[in-house]
Amino acid sequence: MAEAYDLNEISHNITSRCISFRNNNDRINIYYSTRTIGTALDHPSQGKTQLFRRKCTVEDLKKIFQNPRSHSGKGYKRR
Repeated sequence: MAEAYDLNEISHNITSRCISFRNNNDRINIYYSTRTIGTALDHPSQGKTQLFRRKCTVEDLKKIFQNPRSHSGKGYKRR
């Protein structure tokens, strides 16, 4: 599915159950055991930020793959 959005797999950690993808400067981490998706972005005014979204569906994943900056209402932010 990630290839359809021009994302490159950069890491797969079996121990932490995480697959990571990168597109340009955005990084998407998928924690498949908890259905949590984390995005690491360079925010225009806040600098580097991380946003985590819990209990994501496949549809949520598609939206995040399409636009990692999209808001789902399921997330929390870390600087």
